[in-house]
Amino acid sequence: ITNPGCSFQFVESIRKLRRRVEQYMGDGRVLMISSVAENEGKSTIAVNLAISMAKKHHKVLLIDMDFRKPACYKIMQYKNMKYGCRDVISGMASLSDAVVNDPLSGLDMLLERYVKMSSGRQITNMVADQRVAEMIETARSQYDYIILDLPPLQAAPDSEFVMQYADASLLVVQQN
Repeated sequence: ITNPGCSFQFVESIRKLRRRVEQYMGDGRVLMISSVAENEGKSTIAVNLAISMAKKHHKVLLIDMDFRKPACYKIMQYKNMKYGCRDVISGMASLSDAVVNDPLSGLDMLLERYVKMSSGRQITNMVADQRVAEMIETARSQYDYIILDLPPLQAAPDSEFVMQYADASLLVVQQN
């Protein structure tokens, strides 16, 4: 939504979604976003919703937890992060060391870049680790909203593990 070439209709749709999410969340802080299948626009919605919330002077952290096909770093055009979400979960970096800030929107991001892992099971085990809960709890104490971009439900069981830490969820479905 910060791109000048973005249509007015899309920007307004994101603002309307933001108002609904804020209203629905109440005192909640953690929103997980997923889709059923790939390429339905969940990362685009997650990034733009997070930007919209940050522009409303909320302290927002966007966490890309789609380790199989991360996309938030591409959308935000951040390709050279020192640390990613995987590094925080594995204990190689602290949350504060890994978070990057977008100066244009004020959005804080814990991004992930694609790194081939040996198996889907290895990723699922990492997501099911207790350190994910610790990372989210640390973020919960520092941010007004935490938006988790998770893999599609059809692709991985990761969302099922993370669900217990979220206050609400948003399922993105491609139109038509």
